[in-house]
Amino acid sequence: MRLQVSLLFSLFLLSYCLNSQIVINEIYPAPLTNEVEWVEIYNPTDSDYELTNFFIQNRTNTSFFPYFLNIPSKSFAILTSDTSKLINSPCLKIQLKLPTLHNDWGILVLRKSDSTVIDSIYYNFSWGKKGYSLERIDWDAPAVDKSNWIASSDTSGNTICKENSKVAPQTLLSSSFNIDNGQLKVVLKNNGKRPIEKIELTAKISYYYKNALFFKNIESKYINTIFSKDSITLSYGILDNFKEIDFEILDTLFFSISYEAELIRKNELHTFHLNIPHPFKGLLINEFLYDSHTGCGEFIEFVNLTNYSFDLKEWRIENNTGKQRAVRFNGETKNYLIPPKSYFVVFWDSTFYNCFENLRGRDLFFFIPSSISLRNSGDVIKLFNKIGSLQDSLTYSPQWHRGRIKNTKQRSLEKAIENKESYIEENWFTCVADSGATPGSINSVSIEQSERIYIQAEPTTFSPRSNFKSSSKIQYRLPFRQANITVKIYDINGTLIRDLVNNGISASVGEIEWNGKDNSGVEVQAGGYIILIEAVDLITGNTVVGKQIIGVGW
Repeated sequence: MRLQVSLLFSLFLLSYCLNSQIVINEIYPAPLTNEVEWVEIYNPTDSDYELTNFFIQNRTNTSFFPYFLNIPSKSFAILTSDTSKLINSPCLKIQLKLPTLHNDWGILVLRKSDSTVIDSIYYNFSWGKKGYSLERIDWDAPAVDKSNWIASSDTSGNTICKENSKVAPQTLLSSSFNIDNGQLKVVLKNNGKRPIEKIELTAKISYYYKNALFFKNIESKYINTIFSKDSITLSYGILDNFKEIDFEILDTLFFSISYEAELIRKNELHTFHLNIPHPFKGLLINEFLYDSHTGCGEFIEFVNLTNYSFDLKEWRIENNTGKQRAVRFNGETKNYLIPPKSYFVVFWDSTFYNCFENLRGRDLFFFIPSSISLRNSGDVIKLFNKIGSLQDSLTYSPQWHRGRIKNTKQRSLEKAIENKESYIEENWFTCVADSGATPGSINSVSIEQSERIYIQAEPTTFSPRSNFKSSSKIQYRLPFRQANITVKIYDINGTLIRDLVNNGISASVGEIEWNGKDNSGVEVQAGGYIILIEAVDLITGNTVVGKQIIGVGW
């Protein structure tokens, strides 16, 4: 018995390599009362097939049919032990001693008298149910594969003498898409029986700039042929094509597929809504708190600098701990829509409200539970958009805290100029607000707070003869993007002591050092002095003046 089953399996496996004109197309292993078991064979070719002296075997028995049988092209034939019970079946019926079709699992082999295998199948009755036939979907696919068999969905419970309720199509091009790390990956697979030819692929993106809509082709490709069961993987860079374009919003990705199948031209269009601001421009990190009091959660504030709304769904925030500890903007029911010109705050510990109770219930404050944590010793903050590319990032350290405030516990770091790239250390300052942070509001150190110059001397009192504090660093922030500045030191009587800068060009943030000497190089006397900075905007010509007291000791 075991030897016979083993031999049958060998014959069965051998048939995988054969390309016969006759296939086992449908079986009826569990008939209802007064019905009969049967096996349907089919000639799918364009020629008639002559079948003589053939055997049909199951896992235990063999039946021999010593006669001539002609099966016309595209025709069915039924093998059964009692044709009288199939009188309403309009195709060729052959009565023979059909081996029993087992109701648990079975093997059927159709072979010639010289042992050449015509076709063979494996089936398991758990794939179907009593009173329903099992139909083969694809003659070219392995007959042992469960996915290649299906219980008939015909209302009569079978499709005897007619096309199966589900068959492998002659032409079927399937496509799958994945967008990650700024790349669109496309997999095309021919799931049909015939080749697919003359495939034309085109990818383009729509984008907005100054409220106008534009289109740009990413790439076009041509593929001559994809044969049956073959697949091709293609990759398209999305952001790579926009490095030289000053877009504001990437709107929609369009991917079109055109191909020829059975002399018919078919067209498909796939669209992907992106809604992504320009990286490192449209949406930026604006404030963050990493060294919080116990019981007060950390947070990151972002600012939408564009004139467009966009959705954060499928975006994520990471630090050096990696993806497994990211903050992810997921959830089908959550609304992450960000209006234009607005701030939004992300926090991952509900204790955030312990220190900012007045912000509870405010819009654009997103609590997203996560195990992420910003390190007090310094860390990386990365914002990734929905296509997996980097939207904004920075690497901070405790040295980013600058100014006269020495205890920076529960004090955030804020940008002075919102639209500056976040990685610029010189644009970050310690929050000077009494609350220690300004989540959801304009920063306390923002140059947009007022039309004046912020001046901070560090240290505020120094001694030129000291080994440790022999000079003072004068840090300033201007309400202009770029300006001509003059920096002078006066004594308390208004006498000019030192010209530090005379009509020099400066960015909005700068630093100057004074060593306590006058214009002649002589050390000044101990006492109080006045720092005066005058700035003239290079664009508008507007002028502002700032003053700060500094002390010199000996």
